Amino acid sequence: MDEQTEAFFKLLGYFMIAPFWIAWKIAKLLWVFAVKPGLEVRNERAAAKTQQQLAQQTSDEEKARQALRERQLAGLKAAVPAGPPERMRATIQLNQYKKPILGR
Repeated sequence: MDEQTEAFFKLLGYFMIAPFWIAWKIAKLLWVFAVKPGLEVRNERAAAKTQQQLAQQTSDEEKARQALRERQLAGLKAAVPAGPPERMRATIQLNQYKKPILGR
């Protein structure tokens, strides 16, 4: 092939590839400057909303748990007698150790 034919095919290749290359660059710029920031903002808002819901849910659970604890404590305090019983008895048990029989 001579130089003119080689230049023609090279130019033809550039004309065939150039629109796709330009479209790729435009798509990349749109992604970087238009789509990606919007997605990041949306994801950050969703994460903040989820964290608020979890915090609210855990605070409600803590309040319910604390109220239950207070009721249990009040019930236990009511069950404890005010003074000692009239007849207190104590049993003392001593441990008795037997000597082993060594020989028979």
